[in-house]
This record gives sequence, structure tokens and C-alpha cells, in this order.
Amino acid sequence: MKTLFAAFSVATLTLWPFPTPARAGPDTAAWEPQGAVDFPDVKSGPYSDYVTTDPERHRVFTTMQASHEVVVSDYETRTVIATIPGFGNPHGVVYRADTDRLYVSDGTGKVEIFDGTHFTHLKTIALRAGVDGIVVDPGDKRRIYVANGGDDAGDPHAHLTVIDTDRDSVAGDIVFDTPVLEQGVIDHDGGALYLNLPLKASVAIVDLHSLRVTGQRKVPSCAKNMSIALARPWGRLFVACRTDSMHGTIVALDLANKAQPTVLPAHGWIDSLWLDSGRRRLIASSGDGFVETWRYAPDGTFRKYADTDTSIMAKTSYFDPVADRLFVSVPHLGFPTDYARVLVFSPAR
Repeated sequence: MKTLFAAFSVATLTLWPFPTPARAGPDTAAWEPQGAVDFPDVKSGPYSDYVTTDPERHRVFTTMQASHEVVVSDYETRTVIATIPGFGNPHGVVYRADTDRLYVSDGTGKVEIFDGTHFTHLKTIALRAGVDGIVVDPGDKRRIYVANGGDDAGDPHAHLTVIDTDRDSVAGDIVFDTPVLEQGVIDHDGGALYLNLPLKASVAIVDLHSLRVTGQRKVPSCAKNMSIALARPWGRLFVACRTDSMHGTIVALDLANKAQPTVLPAHGWIDSLWLDSGRRRLIASSGDGFVETWRYAPDGTFRKYADTDTSIMAKTSYFDPVADRLFVSVPHLGFPTDYARVLVFSPAR
């Protein structure tokens, strides 16, 4: 993908009553492998994109760009349930459990809507070319925010289009004075959306009531900001930046803009950033084959765990706090038995 929004994406901090984690340190594992679901029918190609889940039915949804399809699998039985074919370039995927509907953004200029049980196609919402990531509030999926337009549409202005998922229709449009948008996160309590503007190394602040851009914050020590996570109880906004294919940074911004930012060195090609709030962990997946995990202490300091191996180009992931699992999407890179797959991890105790 050009981007990873949060299918999710990306969420305001929620507190979960987990056991006290092991003390963080460079020799301490943050994750325990729980196996993988292989996708042997997915064609070879270097990109897979969004991941999201339906924890009630143990399902994981992954957009596989090489095969132009969405793969639905069961992460408990480790079997493929279904594939949904026919996309031009699938990117974002959101599942709304209360209506049992699946929303998939397609780079050819549309959002496709499916029944969430039999995967029958229900509706197409036409947007501009260059449809990409989706921003969603996991606690309120009545609206989703879809990036479109900009560079891929030959337009100097990118758009974030609001879709009402009760009516499955367009409810608004936000225009940005930049051709590229990246991941966003919603501050549910604050009624705001924070959105990465990578060509400006800035974060736009959008008022969700008026659908107007109310400000921007510069991200220091950042070449290209891609991923983002919000920890309102900690007063921090975390922004993941790419420097090159092997190096990046994660910048912790003070929401009140009173404290100096903290800059953490990170791996390259980061595309997903998540919070495990009960364990006070910050989680980043990168395309050079690692998941990085830090513990954010109450005194504001960070301690890093040992890196977790994944796979080359396994840059997108999803942490589900209900399932208490991390899912990492792996593309098929061409070796005959090196299938596309989703890796499943549980937090180390």
C-alpha cells in the first residue's frame, strides 16, 4: 500500500486488565509465535496491505494486492475460509460486526461493500482514483474515512471522504493542500482526527464535527511520517517515520505541546503502529522483517524488548486487544513454498 491507516487503524487508548508484563529489555521477548495461516493460492508479489479481525468468529481479513483479492481466514483453526476476488488494487479493509458488513477500499477509485458472512457483494461507492487507506474509530464504526485523489488522480489535492456506514453513502469530504495522505487515528473523546501528511512531515488535525482542518503539527526528526497511534491517557501521540529502507524513527509528541518530543530509532519501512495499553506497549511492524516493541513507563521513559522476526516486506499488521493477538501480513515473495500468510503472535507472559 501507499499507506496503512487503521482498520483500522488505529485507535484511541483503551485500558484492558492484563497481567503485569515481563520487564522490558533487549534480551526479553515481547511476543510468542502462535503459528500462521498459509495462503497457498495467493500469487507472488511484494505487497500485501491491511489486516483487520472479527474476534467473535476468530476471523482475520487481509488484502492481498498481488492476487487482487481479500483473504478471509480462521486464526484458531489456521484455515482459509474464503477469498473475495475481483479488485483492482485492494488496500483498506474494515469489518463492522453489528451490521455484519465488510468494507474494502480499491485503488481504482471505489469502496466495495460485502455481506460479512457469505461475502455477497452489496454495493459500490464510487470515489476518485487513488483510493487507499481507511481511518476508523474501532469504538464507533458508523463512519469511516477513506483517502482518495491526490497523486494517483493527477490532483495536487488529496481528499479524505467520509462514508456513513449506516446508510452506506458519502457523508462529507475533506480536502488537503497536499497530494499524499498516510495513516490517521481518531481521538474519540476529543472529537478529532490526526492524519499524517508525509510530504510535509506534519500531522493534520481535523475537527470531526465540522470536518475542517484546524491545524498542523510538525514532526521533528522525521523524513516521511507513515503510521500513527494515540495514547490520550498518557498525553502522547506516537508518529512512525521512514528515513530509508533500513532506518526510521518513532516520535512521541506531547498532546499538550508542552514537553519536548522523544525520538526513538527504529527499523525501516514501518507501516503499522499499535498500542497494547494494558501492558503499556508500543508496537511497530516494518518491511525489513521485524516487529519492534517498547514499554512506555509512567515516568515517560521507554525500554525496548528484543526484536521479533517476521519476514521481508511484512510491513503491515494489526493488534487486536480483544483477541489479545498481533497479526502480521506476509506477501508471497516468489519461493514455491514460501506462501503468503498471516503470522499470529500472543504477548509473552
